[in-house]
Amino acid sequence: MSLQSEVVRVLMQESERTRFPTLVLSHRGLRVLPEELVKLTHLETLLLNDNGLLMPPSEVAQLTRLRALSLERNELTLFPSHLSSLAYLQFLNLSYNKLGCLPPSFSLLLSLTELWLTSVGLSSFPAEVCALCKLKRLSLAKNSISDLPDELRNLSELKWLSLSHNSISQLPLAFSELRSLTVCLLNRNKLEQFPLHLLKIKSLENLNMSRNSISSLPQMLADHLNFNGSLSMVDLRDQLGETNDMKGVLPWSALDQLLL
Repeated sequence: MSLQSEVVRVLMQESERTRFPTLVLSHRGLRVLPEELVKLTHLETLLLNDNGLLMPPSEVAQLTRLRALSLERNELTLFPSHLSSLAYLQFLNLSYNKLGCLPPSFSLLLSLTELWLTSVGLSSFPAEVCALCKLKRLSLAKNSISDLPDELRNLSELKWLSLSHNSISQLPLAFSELRSLTVCLLNRNKLEQFPLHLLKIKSLENLNMSRNSISSLPQMLADHLNFNGSLSMVDLRDQLGETNDMKGVLPWSALDQLLL
């Protein structure tokens, strides 16, 4: 038995003995998980990030008290469908795995409030995510998403959203129905116009649209910044292919809330 395997065995035994709700098995070089994991039904948080897991064993699905699961930076090529039975899971991190897509069963994770899908090889916005109406924090950064579905409006409790480093060229009108959104990160996409319907989101405080292809700004944005107290930061720096000085478009009274 390797030293790492022995350490993992000891950690699991200690968890079983103390019934401590959190087990950290990060950075252990794990390719597979010990079958004994099934005994740890008291666990509420399981951290398996930064290993070499190809497929978490089905035993994880029997940890029915799990509230938080991190599988970030492993070698998963698909989301294990059996994990969709974790009815109380609130936090899930699958970032930096080569998933490509999500199974239909993913939509059963209805208790999720925080979901990280950064750099998982998505070519489209997962329809399954639109069913997770309790989400408050969502990252789909560093994928290849070009279009957003109207069903996005279902995420009415979403407060923090990152769609940075994608290929989005326009936002659907349904985006403005994200009535709880406070922080929206749309930097490094392909937007050519400022989406005015974003200004309908009264809760929006921080908007990052840097590194797009927006060449001019509408007067309505200046009026909104001058008279709406919620939107306190708009980042529009480093627009690609910019043909004019955007500072000349807005009155100087609005520029203290802009990064240009």
